[in-house]
Amino acid sequence: FSADEYAHMITLLNNVIAQGGMIFTTAPRNGYGYVQTRFILDHLQKFIPSLLASVSDISALVAQSRRRKDVGEIENVYRAVEITELAHESAIQAIKDGALESEVQAALEYIMIASHARTAFPSIVATGKNGTILHYTDNHGILKNGDLVVIDVGAEFNNY
Repeated sequence: FSADEYAHMITLLNNVIAQGGMIFTTAPRNGYGYVQTRFILDHLQKFIPSLLASVSDISALVAQSRRRKDVGEIENVYRAVEITELAHESAIQAIKDGALESEVQAALEYIMIASHARTAFPSIVATGKNGTILHYTDNHGILKNGDLVVIDVGAEFNNY
């Protein structure tokens, strides 16, 4: 967040609290779930001491909803997996000596977009030593014959 965005968020949250509203989020106080959300809430609480009294943890409801899928939801999950497989096949075709990581990324993301999907998370295409960098997303390296290429991608189809 920029400083302006952060200040705006604090103002909005203060307004919700002042009006007696509740903030529904995934923020369990135990375990390792939703670590980033808990970190943000803990940080915001320094500026808004009454914040946590207005926060309602809905992580159990979200977890329960994720466990049950109707036929349409299952079809969406299968379609997302199928699109991801097609994207990997496209990436394989783009892998060649001298190609850029970004070209491989473009090839696989094209398939997702053409399939009416989007990336579920930032795509990782890493070659050589870049493959050892956790969550590497620069994707500017040049592929060299014989180097390993690490690809971590996933399609999101109809929010699944």
